Amino acid sequence: MSHSSRSTSQLATPRAQLWSKQSSLTKPEWWATVVFAGIGVVVNPILDVTQFKPNPVAGIFDSLFCIVFVVAARWPWISLAAYVAFLGCSFIVQEQVGVLFAMALSVCMTVRVGSIRCILALATVLGMGLLAVLISPHSSNGAGILFGIPFIALVSAALGAILRLAFGREVRLTTELRQRAQAEQEIRDNERQLIGDELHDYIAHDLTVIATYVSVVEAEETVGDTPDRRHALALLGDMTRKVLDDLRLVMQHESAIEGQTGLGLPTAFEEAERELTGAGLRVRVEGDPADPRITRLRSTALARVLREAVTNILKHGGQSPIEIRLSILDDVIHFDIRNALPHGYVESSPPSRGFGTIRISERVRQLGGQCVIGQDGDTWGMSVSIPLHPLF
Repeated sequence: MSHSSRSTSQLATPRAQLWSKQSSLTKPEWWATVVFAGIGVVVNPILDVTQFKPNPVAGIFDSLFCIVFVVAARWPWISLAAYVAFLGCSFIVQEQVGVLFAMALSVCMTVRVGSIRCILALATVLGMGLLAVLISPHSSNGAGILFGIPFIALVSAALGAILRLAFGREVRLTTELRQRAQAEQEIRDNERQLIGDELHDYIAHDLTVIATYVSVVEAEETVGDTPDRRHALALLGDMTRKVLDDLRLVMQHESAIEGQTGLGLPTAFEEAERELTGAGLRVRVEGDPADPRITRLRSTALARVLREAVTNILKHGGQSPIEIRLSILDDVIHFDIRNALPHGYVESSPPSRGFGTIRISERVRQLGGQCVIGQDGDTWGMSVSIPLHPLF
């Protein structure tokens, strides 16, 4: 099915449902109906009794019709059964014209709330009653009935249809506004998630590195001006400028990863090795991060995995040696980062999972891979397996 066909069917479906199912009155319509019927119940008997020739039967019929008019607002099929009963009784008391006139007026309410079947049923009953009156030998005003009652029924039906279409339009607009608000909320949530990812994956990472280097500088202060201290100070300056650049990009609603060139897996390997060695840790790297078989999407995802691993190592006091291994076997990328745990480390039960590890696991699953994070003996590891090619 084409896009235009789907759009047409989506637009047509609410309109079809508007007539195929029973509708409901709005609160203003409901109170207007109750007030109108209440006035009729009180006024009609008075008018019928005060005529030159009082007709209490007609007054009773008019009052009952006003009550049934309210019933039709909630239960149109029950009101239809009442109309059939009134029409049958009208032949006994010779009130056919009054009953048909009242039924013609009530078409407005049935069209407003009833289903298409109920509307057709009322039209059938009204037509049969009109035909029965016309062929009745006691009928003396056939022309007036033939043209007057159908005209009133058509005007009443038009009014009911206008009210129903207005109600349907209001429902559609309300639904569209609700859907639009939901879509806008999803957009805001996605934007917050994107900003959160950028803040965590880049700025929080850089701040962790800065905090680690500050500790190195503080430890070297008692020794004096050493190469390690000068190296740490130089890295502190670079990392501070990098954080400011990333913040500027995020504030401009840009992605920090889009604002930097060459920030794939090879660059992530270089940064990880420089940051870890700058913190006084020994790193062993295996594999080729520039392997041409690794697509840009997977390279970016693995770069974020490595950055999160380095952040956790520096934040939680990981020890040397640190092993970073990358390999491709059977069209599957295997990426492992492991580090020795501090002495006396006790694994939490269950292991805590922060924002970064949760987001890393989600990204890996989106690429059809698996991610295992946790303690293995005296080491802590993050192991990722991602298919080299999409699974779909």
